[in-house]
Amino acid sequence: EEAGIDLVGGDTSSTPGPLTISITALGLVPQGEALLRRGAVAGDRICVSGTIGDAALGLKVLRDPRLASRWGLSDEEGAFLTERYRRPSARGALALPLRRCGRAAIDVSDGLVGDLQKLCRASGVGATIEAARVPLSAAAAKAVATTPELLAELLTAGDDYEILVTMKAAHCQPFEAEAQQQKVKVSTIGVIHPGDGEVAVLTEGGAPLELGRKGFTHF
Repeated sequence: EEAGIDLVGGDTSSTPGPLTISITALGLVPQGEALLRRGAVAGDRICVSGTIGDAALGLKVLRDPRLASRWGLSDEEGAFLTERYRRPSARGALALPLRRCGRAAIDVSDGLVGDLQKLCRASGVGATIEAARVPLSAAAAKAVATTPELLAELLTAGDDYEILVTMKAAHCQPFEAEAQQQKVKVSTIGVIHPGDGEVAVLTEGGAPLELGRKGFTHF
């Protein structure tokens, strides 16, 4: 207020250095076409780009390299996971397909389930996702096969930086086709239903999957 400026964002972090660069990019979209968290409606399908959980596994491997061999991963697969943590892929190529097909969207930075819950609360709906439909990389699938309890953790871990979007069922196939043209994998993982912001995750047998938490909480 004293400086006469509006604060529109910030980055709170700590590091021993030697250098940190923080960049904020602002842009414009046509009026009425911004894709927000609050647009989801009952009946929408839930889609997500890329694969989930690689970054969380990559961080684990960086902290304890022995885990890679314990999960049966090759050196290349271990390196893939750590690279996914250190250098996440931006999904800018999906911008136009998202605008054409999506109703509501959020980036998956604090965990798939937790970020979906934020979207649902903003939209005043609930959601159900099928754990078996959540896309995993070959390396992550190997890790989960050897340590099944990892799956719940991967669904709630952060740093994926994928895009979670809801859309009409009829838009899923065109969206997937457009994403494929941009060489981005997209998966349909669940459905939006009436509710008050809660998210249910079901196993292949239809039972609720027990989660220790929904996602990372900043404050």
